[in-house]
Amino acid sequence: MPCEISWEPLGVYRRLYGIVSFKEIKDSIEEVGADPRFDELRYSINDCSGIRGNEVSYADLEYIAAVMYGQAKSNSRILIAIVMTDETAQPLIERLRWLNVSPYAMQVFPTVVEARNWIERELPIQDPLKDATPRTRTA
Repeated sequence: MPCEISWEPLGVYRRLYGIVSFKEIKDSIEEVGADPRFDELRYSINDCSGIRGNEVSYADLEYIAAVMYGQAKSNSRILIAIVMTDETAQPLIERLRWLNVSPYAMQVFPTVVEARNWIERELPIQDPLKDATPRTRTA
């Protein structure tokens, strides 16, 4: 399968390569969404720099967007970073943007390093209470 998923402490790194089919993309999204760690997920890096082609239609993307929308009902605080340096992946991203139904903040980057930098900047903004010091009263 031209999709590898690696879990990280607050996120997931997904590497897509070769010729990617709708089923492979759909299966990877459903696999992550069904994982017990999904509710704590804060980012997803989708490295599309190795894609050489795709077999995904507009109807397929509508289905993917619907699955993502449903998953957002469980966890809406996921940052989506898409890494691509190749023109082959661009049509997929443009089609998904055209649908304008992605429930997540999504950005496109030329490198994984730039994607990780964006996530590091955005996570504290996205979840400002994460580092808050609890205040307690003593009697």
